[in-house]
Amino acid sequence: MIANIPKLKPWKSIWLGYKFTLINFVPLIKSTSLAIASLIFYFFPYENQIPNPLLPNASYALLQPLIFAYFAVGWHRYILLGERAGTFRYGARELKCFLLLFGASILIGLTFEMFGFAKTNMAQLFMLLVAICTIIVGLIVFFFLPGLSIGHSVKSIWQSWNRFKGSHARFILMQIVSIGTGIVVFGTSVLFAGYFLRQPLMFILGKDAEIEWFAGTTISSVYITEFVIAVFHGFVATATIAATLSSVSIAYAISIGHVVQGTGESGTPKK
Repeated sequence: MIANIPKLKPWKSIWLGYKFTLINFVPLIKSTSLAIASLIFYFFPYENQIPNPLLPNASYALLQPLIFAYFAVGWHRYILLGERAGTFRYGARELKCFLLLFGASILIGLTFEMFGFAKTNMAQLFMLLVAICTIIVGLIVFFFLPGLSIGHSVKSIWQSWNRFKGSHARFILMQIVSIGTGIVVFGTSVLFAGYFLRQPLMFILGKDAEIEWFAGTTISSVYITEFVIAVFHGFVATATIAATLSSVSIAYAISIGHVVQGTGESGTPKK
């Protein structure tokens, strides 16, 4: 057992998460191409408010955790083991992470759905407390992802969590701030795309212009513009998600005494 594990420093872990992601951006793109493609596929129809005939909206509730589990396992293994993505695989590790994520998302979703049945102020207050507890449980679930990704058992991960006492609240705070930072970064990218991508592209291509594409077919300049915007959003969203996962990996590394290369963070016992 590792004694005297250093306390987690939320702000430093978030900073190192973003730093690690930017430094390793090329490996990130290579290892998360499937996730990027799914995000582009997600943003494109919704940007245009076009219903996707191939994928009903409800199926995203199942598809996104499946792809996110694949993304998370690959990225955690790269951070903790230095393993670069190879051929596509979806094995036991990915399936365990998927079941964990899917279960947490269903639990959170059901909790918020039950708000509709709370009619009195007391009932609404109770459901608010339940929702807060459910969200905290969902955030703790993220601690299990790095361990499951590198083959640790649930029991050993739970022991690592218990050894991490003194930093539990810090970990939850780190998750909240990291997710909030990601939302701010993504929101800023949306504004950037609107002013520096959409308008210049529409000016160059022409508003509502029909552009010859392939075998005499034409495609609307609006579709081209929105597809470029969707690609941009897909890359930004992938980077912000990866940064949050990086922070979680660094936190898990501290709890097991592992050194994450390039960060200087580890769980080496204090002298």
